[in-house]
Amino acid sequence: MFPDLVASSSLILSSLSSLFRWQALDVAYPGPNFISNPVAAPILGPEITTFIEEVREKWKAPGVTIAIVRPDGLEEYGGFGKSTEDGDEVDPDTLFSIGSCSKAFASASIGILIDDFAQGRNKTSLPPNLNKLDWTTKVADLFPDDWLLQDKWATESATLIDILTHLSGLPRHDMSYLRGDAPLANVRRLRHLAPTYGFREKWQYNNIMYIVASDIITRYSTVNYTSFVEERIFKPLNMSRSSFSEYEAITKGNFSQSWDGFTNRRIPYSFSAEDREVIAGPGGVISSAKDMAKWMQMLLNEGKNTATNATIISHSSFTTITGAHSIATSHPQWPDTSVTTYGLGWILDSYQGHNRVWHNGGLPGFSTLLHLYPDDGLGIFLSSNGNDKHAVLTAIAARIAEDVFGLSHIPWVNRYLASSTKNSTGSPPPTPELPSANNNSTSPSISQFEGTYYSAGYGNVTLCSQVSSSDECRKLYEEDFRGLLGPELHSDQTLLASYERMWCSHFYFARGTGLQCPSLSPCAT
Repeated sequence: MFPDLVASSSLILSSLSSLFRWQALDVAYPGPNFISNPVAAPILGPEITTFIEEVREKWKAPGVTIAIVRPDGLEEYGGFGKSTEDGDEVDPDTLFSIGSCSKAFASASIGILIDDFAQGRNKTSLPPNLNKLDWTTKVADLFPDDWLLQDKWATESATLIDILTHLSGLPRHDMSYLRGDAPLANVRRLRHLAPTYGFREKWQYNNIMYIVASDIITRYSTVNYTSFVEERIFKPLNMSRSSFSEYEAITKGNFSQSWDGFTNRRIPYSFSAEDREVIAGPGGVISSAKDMAKWMQMLLNEGKNTATNATIISHSSFTTITGAHSIATSHPQWPDTSVTTYGLGWILDSYQGHNRVWHNGGLPGFSTLLHLYPDDGLGIFLSSNGNDKHAVLTAIAARIAEDVFGLSHIPWVNRYLASSTKNSTGSPPPTPELPSANNNSTSPSISQFEGTYYSAGYGNVTLCSQVSSSDECRKLYEEDFRGLLGPELHSDQTLLASYERMWCSHFYFARGTGLQCPSLSPCAT
């Protein structure tokens, strides 16, 4: 997920190596015939591998996996650090959750479905008022009984492109969906979720719209979304280790464990089998470096399988998916990057003059980054089994591109150390200094805000103060939060809550610090 553009929380309910190994495949898929910057020597040589280890250790990333599709069409892989508590090493077949890098599979699937209808390959019918399916089809026409937003214009006018480019007007609302939800339940819940901008007024990242997209696949194909991706993308590309299932990943073997980003405490995989179809569209793919190299080869070949020359995504859909449709940032974040735009599950910008199509992903315990340089034929995939390790991956990906293109080395490590607002050094955030109630005599006691709150979009949540006497609240203080984060949780300036949702199980409010989500069940960003 896009790390620098996160949801704000102004309302209570809506705030809611080890040894290195690499290999260049002598008989890898030939790939497109890019003539610029052919690479003769290995990219992952001694200098870059030393740099990777230094960066990994600085940010305490337990393990990192790398796949590179070179401009000459060959592939290289790297594995650094550990994948398990027992010290098993990361290798090119180690499986990682790739988070929001999954969104590109959802937009590709919509493109494939559109092409199926255009070519008469569809096995289901559209609603009577629709005679074709394309990128400008209105979502309301696809969900005639279920699609309703609070903005009437958005309800009536939102197209497939609008929802896939984050122009719905809705913020994330990630805390609204429940474990075990069906995708359709999230579609129907949208009517209870407030927008923060007008329709098409501003780019706002929203995972729920990719749940909507996945349910469109399920509704208008003969299979559910995960099966569609497996049959139409994974199998044709021989991505044999990729799936949406923890069980399948464990069965296939070499599924990485994951760790908290600050303390390197082991955390469990966050999603159950019941969550699979909901998380699949916005962030559910589990894959390896070798499999993701096949995905990148196809993308660099503009939708065609480089092994068979078979079309996976039509050229028309491919150009729509990887084209700019909305402006994410109106000014470059760094002098060597450009204005950032958004395609359909892809971020678009340039790096030191080279056009880049990319995305990142973050789930509890996993961080992922995929960079494509389509004009140069370079693809870079990195994933870490540590929470919030995008600084590590960004620094490595930039150095690889710089070396391939002969560009200046930008000090990304120093940049992140100096300016990251997400504490990307790997150190835990400082304990907030909470004001004493005695020093806030003019402020109302925080206990006045305890009680049960309700929202149609978010359900019930009970906020508990230190003086709460209910059994539910005593359990929070004496069992759930006991010893977890230190003395601030026992302050008279804190409210605690149990809130079982997809991304989080508990949270607390501390006066002067806002919403905090501890790693009982870590919140994703």
